[in-house]
Amino acid sequence: MHEVKSIHPQEPLNGIMIDCNIVDLIQALWDAGFVTNSCCESCPDDQIWLSFTTSEDLLFFVGILLDVGEFYVDGQCIFTNVRRSGSHYCVHFPFIWKQDIIKKLKEEL
Repeated sequence: MHEVKSIHPQEPLNGIMIDCNIVDLIQALWDAGFVTNSCCESCPDDQIWLSFTTSEDLLFFVGILLDVGEFYVDGQCIFTNVRRSGSHYCVHFPFIWKQDIIKKLKEEL
């Protein structure tokens, strides 16, 4: 794995540097058995970006998002970016959903 420079403050989690504002989310994902390969706390602003190794992890995670999020605000979808990027499976979602996602992940354990 190559090192990527971050524009956000980071802290180590199991020897991997993670953006400080999502360390708790990444730990909850790992505890639930997800395999991530990259993440960002605001990419774009107010959106968390996650990259999973498998499409199965991405699809299971999207199911969690469907349980916790309101997808339309003022008639516009705020959850639009689920995609494959090379061998990675990526998703963006609003940062404000983070605590609800962590709660749901802990319920799934």
